[in-house]
Amino acid sequence: MFVQLLLGLFIVGTLVGILTAIPYRSGLLDVAAGLPVPSDEIIALEDRYNAAFLLVTVSFVATAIAFVTWFWRAYSNLAYFERPRKRKPGWALGSWFIPIAGLFIPYGIGAEIWAQSKPDTGRSEQRRDINMEPVISWWALFLIMSFVNVIESFMLPEDYTAGDLAAYVGVDMVAAVVAIAAAIAAIRFVHVATDRQEELLAMGRPEAS
Repeated sequence: MFVQLLLGLFIVGTLVGILTAIPYRSGLLDVAAGLPVPSDEIIALEDRYNAAFLLVTVSFVATAIAFVTWFWRAYSNLAYFERPRKRKPGWALGSWFIPIAGLFIPYGIGAEIWAQSKPDTGRSEQRRDINMEPVISWWALFLIMSFVNVIESFMLPEDYTAGDLAAYVGVDMVAAVVAIAAAIAAIRFVHVATDRQEELLAMGRPEAS
């Protein structure tokens, strides 16, 4: 519930960021077009945009820490339920920070959490969940968000203009929309996977397959 709450707050903060970015980008486009825009108005819009950006950044860091902690606990729980795992629990934490491998190992672990938490009584080798869409959606949106953020980090030249900054803010808004979609997908993943493990717990610890 704490992870889902933080994801919800992140969504709210990101929406606030979008609402501050819209007038700021509009003002920058006016400046780039040579229209008379009071400097104090642009400064005020920029201050609100930067404050919202700081709020989103802090929210993202807190949410990421909570999510990765849940991710590790959910993967560790599979051992208690005597469900097979391909890796040791530490990979659920460390894989996020490994270059290249961090692009696919967390997805594999997430898929294991999703499938192996399914409350059925079949043999482990027969236990599959063909509906992997929630995991795929979560991971695909996370990768898209990360990719857009990387593009954004290289957009501004050293001597940027108001037009360059407006383009940067526009891409930031796209990244924010994708981030909201990724957070919604993460909420669904966390909610359903946790419900599955709680149902397993209610069924009692199974005998080894």
